[in-house]
Amino acid sequence: MYYCASEVCNMINGYVLTNDGNSDIYYTITESGAAAVETDSEATCTKENIGEVITTDGSTFKICLDDDEALTVAKGRYILGDGVGKGPFASNTKKMIEVDDGGAHIYVVNDLKAENGKNYIVKLATDNYKVYKYDEGNDQFEWDTSLYGVKTYLEETGSTVLSEYVVTDTQSIEADADVADWRLFNCKEGSCKATYGYIKSPNEVEKFIRIPDPDTSATDNVITTFSTDCGSADTYKLKADGTLCIDGDASAPKTGEMIEGNAFLVTTIDDNASIFNKAASNIIVQVSGNYIYYNNYYQEEGPNLFSDLVKIPTRRIVGEDSELLAKLALYDCGEDSCTASGGYAINSNGYYAITNDPGTTATVAYEIEEAKDCTDKVGEILTIGTSNYLCLDAAIQAELINGLYFLKTDTTANKPLKGYNTKIIRISDNFISVDHTLEASEDTKYIIKNGDSYTLYTYDSDGQTFAEGSGVTSVALYQPIAGTNVYQLIADEDAEKVTTNSEITDWMIFDCKTGDCHQTYGYYTVGSDDTLKYFSIPYSGANTILRVADITPKECKKAGDIGNLVKDGEDIKLCVVNNSDTPVLSAFEAKDYILSIENANIFIGASASKSMIIHGTATSFTRNINAPYAVNNIDPATKEVVAADYMDESAQAKVAILKCSVDGCEKVDGYTESSGSYYQISKTTGSSASLVPETTTCSETNVGKIIDISGTKTLCLSNSNGIDVTKKGIYVMGTVANGTPLVSGKMIEIADSYIVVDDGLEGTTDAVYLIKIGTDYLAYKYTATTKTFSKVTTVSGMKLYQALEAGSNVYQEVSTTEGLTLLDLTTLELFQCDSGKCVPLTGNISVKGKIYENSTDPTKWTVVTEEGTCSVGNVGKLKLKENTSAIQICMGTGETPSYALALLTAGTWYFIANKPYLMNSDLTILVNPAAVPGAYLVNNDNEVVTSSATKLVVCTDGTTCASKTFAEAGIGYYKDSADATKSIQCTGTACAIDTTSYAACASGKVGLLDNDGKLCVDTTPAHAAAFAEDSTPVYYVVSYEAASASTNIFKAQASKEGDYALIKATEISITLSTDAKTGTCYKNNEVSSGNEGTADACTSASGTFLACTSGVCTAPAPAPAAGSGGG
Repeated sequence: MYYCASEVCNMINGYVLTNDGNSDIYYTITESGAAAVETDSEATCTKENIGEVITTDGSTFKICLDDDEALTVAKGRYILGDGVGKGPFASNTKKMIEVDDGGAHIYVVNDLKAENGKNYIVKLATDNYKVYKYDEGNDQFEWDTSLYGVKTYLEETGSTVLSEYVVTDTQSIEADADVADWRLFNCKEGSCKATYGYIKSPNEVEKFIRIPDPDTSATDNVITTFSTDCGSADTYKLKADGTLCIDGDASAPKTGEMIEGNAFLVTTIDDNASIFNKAASNIIVQVSGNYIYYNNYYQEEGPNLFSDLVKIPTRRIVGEDSELLAKLALYDCGEDSCTASGGYAINSNGYYAITNDPGTTATVAYEIEEAKDCTDKVGEILTIGTSNYLCLDAAIQAELINGLYFLKTDTTANKPLKGYNTKIIRISDNFISVDHTLEASEDTKYIIKNGDSYTLYTYDSDGQTFAEGSGVTSVALYQPIAGTNVYQLIADEDAEKVTTNSEITDWMIFDCKTGDCHQTYGYYTVGSDDTLKYFSIPYSGANTILRVADITPKECKKAGDIGNLVKDGEDIKLCVVNNSDTPVLSAFEAKDYILSIENANIFIGASASKSMIIHGTATSFTRNINAPYAVNNIDPATKEVVAADYMDESAQAKVAILKCSVDGCEKVDGYTESSGSYYQISKTTGSSASLVPETTTCSETNVGKIIDISGTKTLCLSNSNGIDVTKKGIYVMGTVANGTPLVSGKMIEIADSYIVVDDGLEGTTDAVYLIKIGTDYLAYKYTATTKTFSKVTTVSGMKLYQALEAGSNVYQEVSTTEGLTLLDLTTLELFQCDSGKCVPLTGNISVKGKIYENSTDPTKWTVVTEEGTCSVGNVGKLKLKENTSAIQICMGTGETPSYALALLTAGTWYFIANKPYLMNSDLTILVNPAAVPGAYLVNNDNEVVTSSATKLVVCTDGTTCASKTFAEAGIGYYKDSADATKSIQCTGTACAIDTTSYAACASGKVGLLDNDGKLCVDTTPAHAAAFAEDSTPVYYVVSYEAASASTNIFKAQASKEGDYALIKATEISITLSTDAKTGTCYKNNEVSSGNEGTADACTSASGTFLACTSGVCTAPAPAPAAGSGGG
């Protein structure tokens, strides 16, 4: 084979096409001769056969230009890639070859005139271009994968190669014909696309070359003319300074300046008169160097922000610039076009909500609200707790940490992410918007990490949507997608193809059998026969590929072998129990085992005296994902772990409660439940038979045991207190009796299927907890030195407690409201405590600039509508003091009330509108403590006082109170609610703490209370009136006594011999009664309970028969004699 030029011929290598009369045949021509190209149905192009002509069917011939790049033989010039040359081009890789007419000859180009460092574009097929750079020193072409952006190239008619043309001087260009062969190409990573736009002269002012799309426009390249305006007829035209008319509108034109890096959003039209002739879409027109061109290899895919169709960075947004905000639009851009999008733009000033209807809904500076959850807020940004989150669903949110997240449900109308449900949303430094990274040409499975959760998703390529929980619900291999929080499933058939450890360095195993996914460690196997391999994904160390030849036969003799794969005949198994003679081995099958971890292994690090449950499947052995406690049967010989079974003594002996953590598992003592029956579990001997609880009460002999109280199975916590075993929660054991699996002074957990000692709160410092036991709330102290809990009686006063977690019955005191969030409100409760026993309170709390109340339920908080003014109609209304978290209350003060918002004195009781209030020291908690039945002395400032009172507030129960003037309070005594050791004496004109003190009723003490709180009513003999024991009042009469005439507070009624004062005793008061009573018999100064309805009957019963009016009782006048009268 010869190549001839200028009457000189040289022998060359190559291919020659012939025909034997039936079919075409290519021959390889080299110095050593010719050979026909053989048909090979499995022939492919690789790096090992660059330049080879192949055919899989004997009729279609292709030449291998590069790895997986087979070009059907056609006239043109092409470049061979880097690799190993084959056949006639064994030494000609990176060379340009030529295929002449009809493919008759294929040979290396001999008359090449390439320039060093210049780019050359090769057309492989329609819309398939590659770019190369010529290296003169090595006389070869390098595939230029580093070239990005637009350049000018010269096209020769009929040629498949375009050469770079560097525009340096346009003065010689005078006619359109001078630029007829100019083409614009935009390149990225070695591939190129034909594009179009304008080229600015580098050395002439106001000179541009207009290069339209040669494939769709009938317009030739021209030296452009300029527009002076940007009206409707000027869209897509240039002004003389290079300004592009993006959207012509005489009243509000949108233009883009020719500034390096500028990008414009241009709406294309299918019109040959337009340089941007393209089916209607939105494209990016970019400024780069001397070019304004359609960037059809746009690299900033994803969200792009525009103002008046000019791309801007988010840092340009200023929340106060309403004019700029009105012009903003967000577009989701792909490689060659953009669509209107919604989302959030982000900068140091804040967040900006942009809907996907540009021009109709103005962008607004987004104010992040605080909430406790995402109810009714899907697609919005909220502060929950101390962090900001994007709501993905009413119950799912993602913290604003860069990553990809699944928008589960749709948002309400006119919201930024409306319509993107079942799509992936990306949170980045600058945007929150829809993302297409995970969208593929075929169905693909992923795990997405959100916080501490890993969730399965499947991408449906037909519907272009994602579905939650529809991936592989078993153990499988995954690979993290770099720079994201996403892991992609590795199909077994793809795993079979890998051959080196370097290919699996970042592979992971996930176990999704419970619905949620968890990362785990162990072995995963794929393939069969020659492709069989085992992937070792260890807890610590590098991932490796094991083949059968790498695995030692029956090496399960020492403790360090546990967890290794071993060869057992033709099978590969797991070393479960080491033994030099009869080790326990497990095949790959659906069984779980418990392994000793005295030594570190693939599944976990070493942990003395602990074990680890290993989950087996047909293709894997992995560390099991255990709950903190598990109840199982464990075979002592095989170490197989199965569900708990109490069928017989043999099965019961295998039952164990396993306490598991990241460090491993260990057996513990406790109780278990199955089908309503309870069993006592020993970590050494297993389960007892079903317990038969004794019908009794809690006592010292059964603390820590389960007994029967009135048909309810009850665990005795102390000698006087027990808890229904169905009431899940955390409790404290007292001193346990012999024979119980629980421990004195320890916390225990009652769960659905077990009762165990719980050491989760055992720390290194002392602490006090409040525990709800039934309806009681009791305080317990943890002592770190002994690691025990005991009741404490020093907890008193108003307290704010927080449950350790939602639904927990254990609370810890919150010492300050500073830093509390709305999320905290879901677990906060107010209490009034007395000697370690607490009761829930209602009240108000200041959190994050708002006041919340729990007036209807101590566990549920709602926001209070604050009242800005204070008047008689707003008494009791609340408002925060400006710029503080202090709670003010509207109240009237003074003898003639003056109404104003006031801060209450911390620790002092107040009665405002007959409702008790108590403020904490930070002035951020205002509670309504339970009133003590009795009376409170209150001054004009509404404070409960011990002196200088101006009114009395009388409370019949914890919530029912009424204010009384001293006249309304009457004459008598009230229990002092503020001090149970004292009483209040009222004279009708004043009330004060009663200061009298005497031991018993005696002469001179009538009308006074003794030290036991009894009223001396008579001294001859001595009788005393006591407060009523229940809600039924008791009536007494106070006798006249001369010795008590000056001190008896009822002296105005019992003013002389024969006069008595009528008094009524209730549970909270002993006061003068003005009830009118006809003749009534009194015995020992107390109304008689007998039937002495006449004076004679009363006298016969040693009583005093009296009639009472206005508090004064006297003997009634005798009835007139029969027949007497006037007339």
